[in-house]
Amino acid sequence: MSKLIYTLYLILFFTCPSWAQVEQFAITKKVVIRELDLVNDSNYYYTRVLVAGDILQEQVHINTAYNPDSNRYYYKNWFKQIRPVLFIGDIVIGNLETTFSGRDYAGYGSYSAPDEFLHAVKKSGFNVLLTANDKAADREGGGIARTISMLDKAKIRHTGTFRSKEEREKNCPLILNVKNIKVAILNYTSQVKRQMASEELYNKLSLSLIKRDILKAKEQGADFIITYMHWGNEYDKKVLEYQKGIAKTCFEYGADAVFGSHPHYFHEVEIRRYLKDDKIHKGIVCYSLGNFLADVEKPGINGSAIIELILRKNKKTGETILEDYGYIPI
Repeated sequence: MSKLIYTLYLILFFTCPSWAQVEQFAITKKVVIRELDLVNDSNYYYTRVLVAGDILQEQVHINTAYNPDSNRYYYKNWFKQIRPVLFIGDIVIGNLETTFSGRDYAGYGSYSAPDEFLHAVKKSGFNVLLTANDKAADREGGGIARTISMLDKAKIRHTGTFRSKEEREKNCPLILNVKNIKVAILNYTSQVKRQMASEELYNKLSLSLIKRDILKAKEQGADFIITYMHWGNEYDKKVLEYQKGIAKTCFEYGADAVFGSHPHYFHEVEIRRYLKDDKIHKGIVCYSLGNFLADVEKPGINGSAIIELILRKNKKTGETILEDYGYIPI
């Protein structure tokens, strides 16, 4: 057994309800943790992408991290068990469902997490955080601006919210060139819980906007395009028809993967066949990735999975495909 797989099994053993469930999950869902030499292949470039669900910071989390003696917040060991898995990813994406708006820290209703939590998230392995969701405007436009500033300061790439229209035009789509594969990441939300002065501060879920952004990503040389939506009904186990329609349209526009959040349950994963550059390609959809970190007392909420993508690019032709994918249950 490889060291990586052994580490994964240990994590699953200590974080899942029972080992029997872990074994059954591994049998029925494919778990991909590979130690193949993906770097020195003479014909292809490879990039490994991990995509996780909602990263929340509820009041109970804030209270637990607080040390009254020092008046500081400590998250040192919060991600200790999952860190070895996240660090196998070249690009590690999560949905940030809180803001970093400064003091008066709070959870549900007016989200703002301590800055120390952001440092813990980065050290855990996340290098891309998505901010277009219904919590983005909990502290209005000022909260959006400070959150972006903190993400920049921490050197974590991000997309979904912006300080201005000009900033959006400059930074959207987010394109990462990792191991010679250019991955575009687009993030949209169907709602924000508080009204803001301008919708230009966040990416509203709109097919016309998605189409424009995908075309822009193509023009900028993206090899693989990921769209991540905050959509659906909260605490709903069902995928809605409009979500299926949007996913289908995203592939028609040129996306290669569609992920979602907001329901907090882990929804089904589908493999799609679509036409790209006159060839049939394989894409992936997961309508809801569930909770990566949350505190909700509902059956099925406190379990989720990270989706792993192996991207392969032909060095001669430049063709990039989804070579393989897998589930990492958490």
